[in-house]
Amino acid sequence: MKENSEVILIYLYLKTILTEVGVMNRDRMKLISLLAFFILTMSLMLKLYNQESEYRTKEAEYNRLLNESTRRILEADIEKKELKEEFLDNEKSLLEEIRDQEKIIEKQVKELEELKEFKDIMNTVKKFSRGNMGEREAVVTALSLLKAQNDTKMDWKVIAALIMTESSYRPQIVSDDPSYGLMQLMLPTANHMAKKIGKSKVTASELLSIEKNIELGSRYLLGQAVEFSSLSEGVMAYNFGAGRLRELKREKKVTFESRYLKKIKKYHRKIDDFLLGQKITMN
Repeated sequence: MKENSEVILIYLYLKTILTEVGVMNRDRMKLISLLAFFILTMSLMLKLYNQESEYRTKEAEYNRLLNESTRRILEADIEKKELKEEFLDNEKSLLEEIRDQEKIIEKQVKELEELKEFKDIMNTVKKFSRGNMGEREAVVTALSLLKAQNDTKMDWKVIAALIMTESSYRPQIVSDDPSYGLMQLMLPTANHMAKKIGKSKVTASELLSIEKNIELGSRYLLGQAVEFSSLSEGVMAYNFGAGRLRELKREKKVTFESRYLKKIKKYHRKIDDFLLGQKITMN
């Protein structure tokens, strides 16, 4: 509307001038109209140009703000991701540290339990060896019994009772067979077990070693218990031999206990009673 008014004013102004100078005719009226239209067109184009410039300025500002906002959002996401990764890393490190501490505690508890058990074994060896071995031999015997229990998962008291029956804790005893040491192993039997567990052959003098004797003897006892699916029958097979035990079982045709097994059980009960008495005394 404003642009039309401007054209009308221009038109009237030109018409007035031309009228005053007496040059008004049809052709000049057309010229006036064309000039007015041209001026209006230029005015509109200038206005459009200004509006477009303003729009582009605002668009550039909008894009700048949008890019800035997007950048900040991306930076925030990256920071958030980094913080999350840092938290997860810290959490992982903490969990690993906790697990390491738990392992250390478990190891210390196990060592403490083994120390208590070693003390029980040591007291038992001293009690039932009745002076047949010195202090150093008693310590070696106790350590060997604890190791045999860990290796075979058999109760050390069973092995200790067997030693009481076989040798009365005399580590250097050799019988007429000959059988050697605390668990009275024969040399062929000992070497058969050594080969079975991947160890070197032993000599008669080596079989008198407390550690070697208990290691191979306990392994032999375990082998017999596994073969007969029974620790009791394994004990009897240790005494009779596997072949002889099978013959006796066929002859008896019922479950039986040999005098040897009864003696082992008796000594086992004596050890239990002794340890119970030790605990009562301590309390």
